[in-house]
Amino acid sequence: MGRYAAAFHEALTPFKPHLLMAAWTLFLASFEAWRKEDRESLLADLDKSARGAWTVYLTSGLRLACLEGRPDASALALKCKHQKVGSRRHLQRIRTAYDKILGGVEEGRARMKAIKAEVEGSLDEAAVHAETLREAGPTPKPAAASGPSSPPRPAVADVKSAMSNPRLVHRILLTPASELSELTVDGGPAFAPAPSFAEYDPDAVDEGAGVEERIRAQMRKAYFDNVGAALSKSEAAAAFEEVLSTLVEKVCGLAPNRPDLRSQATKEGTPVERLLAVATVLCMLESPARAPTTQELVSFLGAGDVSPADVVKSLRYLLAKAELASLEVANWRLQLTAPLIRAKGRSYEFSRFVESFGPPPCAEAAALHEWTSAFPSPDRASFQENCVRNLLFARDAARAMPEIFLLDIEHFQRVRRLAQVSSTLCALGVHAGATARANRDALIMGLTALPVQSDVVQACVPDMSEGLVNSVMGGTDAVAKLMAQRVEAFFLSVVSHEATQTVAMKTGRIASQTTDERDVRDEIYEYAKMEAQRRGLGLVAVEVAGEATKLKAIVDHAWSVFSSLIVEPERSGE
Repeated sequence: MGRYAAAFHEALTPFKPHLLMAAWTLFLASFEAWRKEDRESLLADLDKSARGAWTVYLTSGLRLACLEGRPDASALALKCKHQKVGSRRHLQRIRTAYDKILGGVEEGRARMKAIKAEVEGSLDEAAVHAETLREAGPTPKPAAASGPSSPPRPAVADVKSAMSNPRLVHRILLTPASELSELTVDGGPAFAPAPSFAEYDPDAVDEGAGVEERIRAQMRKAYFDNVGAALSKSEAAAAFEEVLSTLVEKVCGLAPNRPDLRSQATKEGTPVERLLAVATVLCMLESPARAPTTQELVSFLGAGDVSPADVVKSLRYLLAKAELASLEVANWRLQLTAPLIRAKGRSYEFSRFVESFGPPPCAEAAALHEWTSAFPSPDRASFQENCVRNLLFARDAARAMPEIFLLDIEHFQRVRRLAQVSSTLCALGVHAGATARANRDALIMGLTALPVQSDVVQACVPDMSEGLVNSVMGGTDAVAKLMAQRVEAFFLSVVSHEATQTVAMKTGRIASQTTDERDVRDEIYEYAKMEAQRRGLGLVAVEVAGEATKLKAIVDHAWSVFSSLIVEPERSGE
């Protein structure tokens, strides 16, 4: 740049037009050469990224094709891995960069096609298939012809069974497609760790268990105490035989096409020998993560010197482990059927609604029509606003829940309770400051208890008078009223938020970019956390953001399924 500055200085002091033109021409030529060189450098780096992205994408496609039809666990794990890494999103970002650098959509498309063809020509499909098969292991052998006939594939055989459970179908529809692999039948975690035999306490009851659960636990304890008493007297306990038979059926039901395992599990002998046989079979059928604790029990039973109390404890432990294994099989079947259910679930829910409340416009759904009749306009925005203002924060306690939300009543109740606790906790935070923030968890426990533990709340904010604490908890305090309004505005903001961005490209085109379902859910959650902080709900930002994200999913799902009954109820009956 120094010589250009010197040339311009010479041309301007004094002014010499011919020298100024020469200096300007030299600068333009140098700048154009630099820009061309920089453009080529950018394109070279982008070409390298595109080759890598196409290699990953095409290789993942070949691997998924190779694993097609393999339901075993190792193959399923590889499928999940390559479905994630084989995403087109990175390719789309590279394509957008090409459009900007090359100055046109067609040029970018042609460049991407050329690189794809180059990568396709260099891929060794045979090597990819061989590597995939090596990672997945050998294909499981089919059941022996002499055994019972093989059941239909779970992804087909279990659809009818799952579709007969409306709550399960609804839960599947509210789950993002990218999280279907984490679905469970009971809604709990996909893998619940089991204690070892030494740590196992068959009579333990959770602290939060209700009266009915505690009564059932006592009845189970009395039943197995009788079994142990009979065994200690060397009597032939019919109850033991009955429970052992149930255990054998549960274990053998994990592999119905293995008559050899059934014969091994039903060997005759002493109670200890029979439990040892069943435990050995269960150890063979359990997942690798669960088998070690069962193997410990096998070693314990095989060592001898087992008391009647240990026999009963072993029986109960094996029953619990067999239940867990059965639940894992059921979860696996559910995860196979979930994509099929999700594909037809919306039409299924609408058809069930029509069966229950008559043909469209479903005149028998009185609560729905009463609720929607008050809408200022039958559109999505009014639907979202009324879900928050007239259902979640309804001033009329006697209002009936619209029939389209009958499967979501528990969630609405949970959010109402959270909203009440949140406004109270944030009001206490305003009054008590750092003291309330330091005792946040204790305050939440006191406010969520039924009935509310006023003494615990008062102890957490000792600087506040009892009258002020009571007015905050009663909702009559001015700050508590303000926080209640902010909580309502927060939920309305999140439910109305749309995770769709309009992007203006340098080429002049306007692109509406919507990310995939998991990214949409994550974006809404992050927006909800920021919105909670902005509205002064920082003490409960994580909790309200999680529930608001779930509530938005419920509201959006209801609109996607039943909007025809709201937008055009007259025409939906034609």
